[in-house]
Amino acid sequence: MASLRAPGLGPIVGHTTDTTCRIWIRAGDPADSSVLLDENRRTIGVIGMVTDPRAIGRAWYFRLPREFDRTGTFQLGAKLGLGVRLLSAEGFSEDVRTGSALLAVPSLSLGPELRLRLSARISFGAEVAGEWMAIRQSFSVDGVRIADLGRFRGNAQLSLIFFVL
Repeated sequence: MASLRAPGLGPIVGHTTDTTCRIWIRAGDPADSSVLLDENRRTIGVIGMVTDPRAIGRAWYFRLPREFDRTGTFQLGAKLGLGVRLLSAEGFSEDVRTGSALLAVPSLSLGPELRLRLSARISFGAEVAGEWMAIRQSFSVDGVRIADLGRFRGNAQLSLIFFVL
């Protein structure tokens, strides 16, 4: 039967910056015998964002693997991204003329990020951000605007992060 118990050790607040916080816990499993860990039991951690003194607004679950002594870290923070989007357009006219254009649009994004460590060298990341484009994106055909994406939009990303060093 599944049940939630308090951590055996922690939570311990680790590396903290002005935009991120790493939280570490170790699960205590009553079926473990000293250094021998019960191999038939999976252990998860839960972290929640408190939105009201009496309520948790959002919760995330993450695995606490036996091979790491049922420990895990959860990293919360904000991500500031600077990048370039490449826009490509190709057109054809009635008299069989063609044209194409490639435009590099600088962008800036900001939003909360969550990272979950899957192994010593791999993490899973999730981000929801607002993205501001340096150039307004609108598309016209024969002087008629057919799409206007504006300068600001929201986006979400899921990613695997590999550490090579």
